[in-house]
Amino acid sequence: MKSRGRDPRHINTTHQGEGVPGRPGIYMLILEILEDIEVNVGRLGTLRFDKGIYMYVGSARGPGGLRARLTRHCRGPTRTKWHVDYLTSNSNVRVTAAVIAEANFDLEEAIAGGMLRQEYCIKPAIKGFGSTDKTSYTHLFTCSCSMQRCIATAMGVFRESSLEPKLVECKMSP
Repeated sequence: MKSRGRDPRHINTTHQGEGVPGRPGIYMLILEILEDIEVNVGRLGTLRFDKGIYMYVGSARGPGGLRARLTRHCRGPTRTKWHVDYLTSNSNVRVTAAVIAEANFDLEEAIAGGMLRQEYCIKPAIKGFGSTDKTSYTHLFTCSCSMQRCIATAMGVFRESSLEPKLVECKMSP
C-alpha cells in the first residue's frame, strides 16, 4: 500500500528529560478519527469507525524497540503489516500520542484486559482487532471521555500492571 502522502511526522522523544528507548516495550497509541470512516482491515473486512478517540494496545519487541515502533506509527506505515496500519494509513486518522513502558515480556493481553475492566468511558471497539494472535477480545478501544481522561486511564492501566508509563506526543513536523 502506498504511503498516505501527508506531512512527515516525528515523535517528541522527551518526557521529563528521558528519550524514547530503543528497547522492547509495550505501548498504547492514542488515535483521533476525525470523521466517520469505513476501512478495509485485511481479513477482518471493511469496518466502520465512528469519529472519536481510539486507543490501540501493541508491543515493540523487534529491532529498535519502542523508538522504531513509535516512529513507524507516527510517520504512518509505508505498507500495511498490522491491523492498526490500515487505520493509521487513512488521512482521517491522527496518531496524537502514545503511552509507553519498557518491558522485557509480552504484556499486550494484560493491558488489553485492564482496558476491558474500565467501566467509565472505555469500550472495546472491534472484536479481534490487533489480537488475532492473542486470546484478548480486542486491542482497540474507544474512549468517550476527554483526551486527558483517556490518557490518564491508559496510564492507570499501565500502573496496574506494575509498569512505569510515559506519555510521548506524536506531532506534525513543521
